[in-house]
Amino acid sequence: GFGNASNSYGPFGVIHNGADDNASGVAALLEVAQALAHADMAPARTIVFAFWDGEEVALLGSQHWVSSVPPQAVKLAVNLDMIGRLRSEGVQIMGWRSAAGLRTELARANLDERLPFEFGYAVTPDSDHFSFYRQRIPVLHFDTGKHPDYHRPSDDVEHLNWEGLQSIARVVARLIVQSANADQLPAFRHEAFRETVPAARSVTERRSPPVRFGFTWRSSRIKEGIVEIDQVVPGLPAAQIGLQPGDRLLRFGRWEQGTLDELRTEITTAPTTVTVAWQRPGVSVPMTASVELHGEPVRWGADCRTDPALPGCLVVTAVTETSPADRLGLLPQDVVLSVDDRPASESEWRTLPTFRHPFTLTLERSGQMRQLTANAQLTVKSQRPLGSNAVMP
Repeated sequence: GFGNASNSYGPFGVIHNGADDNASGVAALLEVAQALAHADMAPARTIVFAFWDGEEVALLGSQHWVSSVPPQAVKLAVNLDMIGRLRSEGVQIMGWRSAAGLRTELARANLDERLPFEFGYAVTPDSDHFSFYRQRIPVLHFDTGKHPDYHRPSDDVEHLNWEGLQSIARVVARLIVQSANADQLPAFRHEAFRETVPAARSVTERRSPPVRFGFTWRSSRIKEGIVEIDQVVPGLPAAQIGLQPGDRLLRFGRWEQGTLDELRTEITTAPTTVTVAWQRPGVSVPMTASVELHGEPVRWGADCRTDPALPGCLVVTAVTETSPADRLGLLPQDVVLSVDDRPASESEWRTLPTFRHPFTLTLERSGQMRQLTANAQLTVKSQRPLGSNAVMP
């Protein structure tokens, strides 16, 4: 149409092609329908492809359709609205908390494309997904966000991200096939209506490590592989054993002239009593001392919680800098799916520091799956993204 004050930001009287809003969603859905129609498969469940009118008028079309069918007849609704402007922020996902495990299934469908997803916690009534959500039907809504051309004549085809649009369509196709053939689909989570955003998200943070030794180093010498003391904090263990600026650290507990990152991890995780050796300028013989460190050692350094919308998973809520978990590569908000191919549990999470063998964490981060493998010393052995050939628990 030509646009007016009720549906356009102007200028008025000019054709509004709506390439992103929402020809992009229509085009992707047509492509998915065509691909599945040509595929050699017979889904276990019926797949309905629908195009709604009147979305800008109180969701008129979708609301009418939803009210005309029994709610229990629809197991999952997938809504595509403005998916043609994929940018670095990724694809915005709403509704993943409407049924347990939807986020994990979406990540599985994303194994090949590895699109970044931004998982929103609120479900807003601004597109057709809400007609289903209001009727307690699980939903997943995809969009790539608003932009300056939104509801303007400039929302035209030359601005679309074609590769991104195709990638989103492929993820949606895989998600639909997975869902259509799943042995069982999860029911609607009525708790989703009552969850507040802070309660659902919880607090996530990177924490500073405890101050256990009390010194700083000269960054100019680190590039040479030398840890040289710059300052010593009065009253802390480093000062108590006589360390001085200019001294070169040779050994600290299990660390011996390794990297600075390894030293910081050793200070964070070391037992209360350790042996320290250092070289003082002008003194030929290294100096040694046994020192009592402040505070308790950090054995693992990552807190987690369960989430009813993510069954069999753990959500990382805090990571202590320089801890084994930090060096392994864990980040707050990572979703841990498994430990050595076993579903993640809080009890096993607490025992990870006692493992005396390598172990592998499979996790999801922003919709992308990856594996982190630690050696017996709880330092990183490997990190790798997962593709479609991954064997998932």
